[in-house]
Amino acid sequence: YDPLIIAADIVRAIDPAYLSGGAWPLEAMLPYFGRRAESLNRTLASYKDFVAENPGEAELLKSVIGSALKERKNVQTTTEFFRDQQYWKDPLQGFLRALIPFKIASNDYSLRVKSVGASSGREAYSIGMMVYDELMSYARKNLYMDVPDIRERERLSGEWIRANWDIKILGYDRNLNLLRVAKGGIYYDYDPAEYPGTSDMRYVRYAPFVALDAYTIAMSELAMGWFVPVYADLEEKQDIALLDKPPADVIFCRNVRQHLDDTKRAPLEKHLAAAGSTRYPTFYYTDFTQ
Repeated sequence: YDPLIIAADIVRAIDPAYLSGGAWPLEAMLPYFGRRAESLNRTLASYKDFVAENPGEAELLKSVIGSALKERKNVQTTTEFFRDQQYWKDPLQGFLRALIPFKIASNDYSLRVKSVGASSGREAYSIGMMVYDELMSYARKNLYMDVPDIRERERLSGEWIRANWDIKILGYDRNLNLLRVAKGGIYYDYDPAEYPGTSDMRYVRYAPFVALDAYTIAMSELAMGWFVPVYADLEEKQDIALLDKPPADVIFCRNVRQHLDDTKRAPLEKHLAAAGSTRYPTFYYTDFTQ
């Protein structure tokens, strides 16, 4: 069965108006629906029937989605591409350069990133650009170095990534409006002169991942395919548990801690610590001690 079709049926049972116009990414609610189904010892398919037959559950979900859609209608936030990169870019680059060959040697072509408090997705896509760049670098140097034509080498490296790698960048936020922007992958009225981090995105090597003109940034189909929006209210313990799976190779959680009181910080810190990979080292860049 297709989980997105079931999710659409669940939302339709709550309020058909929530499906009009495709205003928000339906897939963002899938982990939440899955957790609710699991808590009731149900499959996602049987949970759909449960929602349709139980007004109380439908009202609960309607309240959750309604609140998420009311969150900050104005999506102009202070986040930016490659924000504070002086603190994390070089360490992340070194980490990826060590991790990628180690994974390949283990015949593991998957990579998971978690951007917690993802907002409109600029942080998530910044990480994605670095992952893409390091995978391309590995392919150029180790797989296609003997290909004399540079363009052909680039093409083969890109095809190697698309054909072999399973990349997911999970962006967690409680604002469905911001997750809609992130999944859409287009950012308007964005002056590169105002945000120095965007200068890095103009490197030719990022071209298959992102396109820029004077005031528009557009993510490629590849980039948007990597991004997975996840609805999660980080002030709710049950939602924080969504961070636990799947294990992540890279975890970012910045500018979140100051918005939580002490009773909410401890559970988030606990789940962040448990959200990393158990098989490989994990790269953390968070407000918390790791």
